[in-house]
Amino acid sequence: MFSFNDEEIVLLVAFDPVSFDIIAAIWEKDETEQGYERLLSEVIQKMGALEIKGIYGDGDNGLIQSRKQLLPHVPFQLCVFHKELRMGQVVPIKSLHISKKFTDQQKHELKTFQFFIQGGHYAKSKEESVEALER
Repeated sequence: MFSFNDEEIVLLVAFDPVSFDIIAAIWEKDETEQGYERLLSEVIQKMGALEIKGIYGDGDNGLIQSRKQLLPHVPFQLCVFHKELRMGQVVPIKSLHISKKFTDQQKHELKTFQFFIQGGHYAKSKEESVEALER
């Protein structure tokens, strides 16, 4: 969200994850399904639906719904940053070092869990990711 002339607006951006080239970007009043439909329609117009191999994002419901409408066969993946945020909501890693709720053994186990989850998130291949998550 950005403040602009006493209004809150959002910038919706679609980019190539390899080159980081921006494919399309639009300003919207809010993150809505309609806004994401406009963004994805622009991307489809520029690239063609068959050239879109996948979509990743923050998991916003508007994005998910517009993808289902416009690109139902294109896979979606939650971005790594948002996976990390979600993990931090479930597993209290950030405050672990100051927490008095956990024993040293529990803290060690939680840090080990984080290590293996991150190994899955940041793996160089699907095989390495599966291996890390299986551990």
